[in-house]
Amino acid sequence: MRRRDLYSLAGAALAAAALESRVAVTLDHLVGVLLPSASGDRLDEDLAPLTIKKAVTAVTDAKRTYQAGAYPAVLADLPDLLRRLHALSEASDPADKRVHRLSADAYHVAASILLKLGDVALATVAAGRSLSYAHRSGDPVAVAASTRIVVHALMDTGHAEQAHHLASETAQAVLGERTLSTPKTVSVIGALQLRGAVAAAIAENRSVAHQLLDEAQRAAEHVPERGNLRWTGFNATNVQLHRVNIALRLGDAGTAIDLARQINPADVHLAERRASLYLDVAHAYTLWGKWDRAWKALVEAERAAPHEIATRPTARRLVATLAVSAPAHARPHAVRLAQRAGVPL
Repeated sequence: MRRRDLYSLAGAALAAAALESRVAVTLDHLVGVLLPSASGDRLDEDLAPLTIKKAVTAVTDAKRTYQAGAYPAVLADLPDLLRRLHALSEASDPADKRVHRLSADAYHVAASILLKLGDVALATVAAGRSLSYAHRSGDPVAVAASTRIVVHALMDTGHAEQAHHLASETAQAVLGERTLSTPKTVSVIGALQLRGAVAAAIAENRSVAHQLLDEAQRAAEHVPERGNLRWTGFNATNVQLHRVNIALRLGDAGTAIDLARQINPADVHLAERRASLYLDVAHAYTLWGKWDRAWKALVEAERAAPHEIATRPTARRLVATLAVSAPAHARPHAVRLAQRAGVPL
C-alpha cells in the first residue's frame, strides 16, 4: 500500500475515533435528561430562558438536522434543548399546549437518533416521553406522530406484533376524526402505516405488511410529492422506499432490487432516507453475493449521509461483512470505506 494511502487511512481512523468519543460524551449527557434520578442531574437547573418562538426554531432545527443525516450535530444540542423545554413547560400557562407538542417532537428526535445508534433501551424511554407529552397536548395528530416512534421502539425490542397492531389502531382512530383530514394529518397517518408495515414484516405477517403499504399508497395520493409535512417525509416515493425495505425484510432480495431500480434517487429529497435506500440496496446485493454493486451502493449511502455509516450499527456491520467477505478484487474498496467509518476489522 502506498504511503499516501496509509496516511489517509490513519487520518480517517483518527477522525472516526474522535467522532465516537464525542457521541459517547453526548450520550452520557442525554442519560441525565432521560433518567435524571439515576444520573444525579437536575432537569430544572439554571438554563438560558427559552421562549415559545425560540423553542419552535430550536425544534425545527433539530428535525431538519436529523433528516440531513447530521446525527452528532443534533445529538450535541439535544440535552440542553430538552432541559429548556422542560423548564418552559413548567413556567408556561397550563392551557397553552404548544410546548407539549414541541417537547413531543424533540423527544421523538432523541428516540430516533438513539435507535440509529442502537441504544434501544434509552430510545424506548425517549419514545415513551414523546408520547406522554403528545397526550398532554390533547392533539390527536401529535399523538399519532409520537406513536410512530413508539412503534419503532417496540419492533426493535422484539414486540413487532404488538407494534403493528398499535400502528393500525392509532391510524384508524385518527382517521375516524373527519375534522382532522388535512394533508398534515394524512402525512402523519401514512407515515404511521408505513412504520406499522415494517413491524408486520418483522413479525413475518406478509399480508398485513402489504395491506398497510397499500393503505399508505392511497394516502400518498393526497399529499405533495415533495411533501415533508409534520416532518414525516411522507409521499409516494417514501412508500416505494418502504416497499424496498419490506421486501428485504421478508427475504425477497431480488424483489427489493427490482423495486429499488424503479426509484429515481433524485426524488428522495431527505439525505437520511436516501442513505437508507442505498443501505437496503447494498444489503440486498450482499445477500446475492454481488460485492461490487454492494460496495458502490455503500459509497452512495456514505455520500448521502456519512454519519449513517459511521454511527449506525447495522450499517457498520454491513461494511464489516463486505470488507471481510468480498473477493480480493473488491476487498480494498470495502476496507477503505471501513477505515473512513471507523469500523474495526
